[in-house]
Amino acid sequence: RSNKRRSSGKPCEVVVDSILKQRPDQVMQFIEVLSNLITDHGMSLLTLRTRLETFKIFLDWADSRSLYDCLAGGDATRRAFLAWAEAIRERYLRQELSDTRHNHLLEHVREILEATTNLEGLHRGTRKVTYQSNLNRGTEPLSEHDFAHAVALNQALFDGLCDLVLENRAFPYKL
Repeated sequence: RSNKRRSSGKPCEVVVDSILKQRPDQVMQFIEVLSNLITDHGMSLLTLRTRLETFKIFLDWADSRSLYDCLAGGDATRRAFLAWAEAIRERYLRQELSDTRHNHLLEHVREILEATTNLEGLHRGTRKVTYQSNLNRGTEPLSEHDFAHAVALNQALFDGLCDLVLENRAFPYKL
């Protein structure tokens, strides 16, 4: 890959001399896996696109850290995935990722790596984040007194705006 910065939505420039000898076979295996996900597992093209976008992020990350053997299988793939999981967790802890995004980044990469390399259990040693919905356990209801004031204010605004519009009052109009 070239070190030139690429524009958003544009592919990276490839330096042909830099292609690793094992990469063409790995890419061929990868293409077969993608085909099987569609034909055998019924994955929609939209779902596959999402997985591929996530996997591209992983490959870019791995290549930038010289983990070129991440598709080789065995311990090399495990090490790369565990390093990826750690990097994603650090980003989550810095609040750069939501819990959902964190888990999707792990799950999508794991799914494709396992299918491509015939490994199982890549997730062992990693932690998914527990989804945290409604952290504040809801909002306390207003007291009856405060609720009555809010209703009265809302009613006054509504009535005033209705008069302004429906009776064609001159603007500015005192509510």
